[in-house]
Amino acid sequence: KANLRASCKECDRAHNSLIRGWRGNNPLPEDFRCPLCLRNQEDFVATGRYSKQTPFVVDHCHVTMKVRGYLCNTCNVGLGSINDDPAILRRMLNYLEA
Repeated sequence: KANLRASCKECDRAHNSLIRGWRGNNPLPEDFRCPLCLRNQEDFVATGRYSKQTPFVVDHCHVTMKVRGYLCNTCNVGLGSINDDPAILRRMLNYLEA
């Protein structure tokens, strides 16, 4: 069976420990809004998604393992899809504004 993991088990354990620890010391504020898209829990529930769980995840740098804070899952995936690269984000912004 092929190993389809993006990282090794040891890195996964370190990652999960970081997230759990940070979340435990920094509970999600009530009526939190994603700092990027500005949506809150009710906005996500209105779309028919996230009625039983939070749409918010702990965002962090996978290189430095530094936590940046909470984001909605959608925005977090977006940042991950460009490898957290500001140059790509600037090009995306230029493309949209053109």
